[in-house]
Amino acid sequence: MVRMDEAGLRIYNLDERSIPMPRTRIWMGTSAKDKAHPAIACYDYHYGTDGLEITTDFRCDGEAAACAALAERLKIKKDPG
Repeated sequence: MVRMDEAGLRIYNLDERSIPMPRTRIWMGTSAKDKAHPAIACYDYHYGTDGLEITTDFRCDGEAAACAALAERLKIKKDPG
């Protein structure tokens, strides 16, 4: 399933019926018109040893201010290390 939000961010929802547990990955990518482009984020929902876990990966190679604004909008926090 692919859809676009109001700001033109493309959202891809991929369900994997993997063994032993299914997982869902939601990918979000910017369009070429976005100042943060190229940028991509992936939210990976899967079952771990403690139940449902969410892992987030984010890469943005566009303008620094646009990348910071996109990360804030997507609620992505930078690792303190």
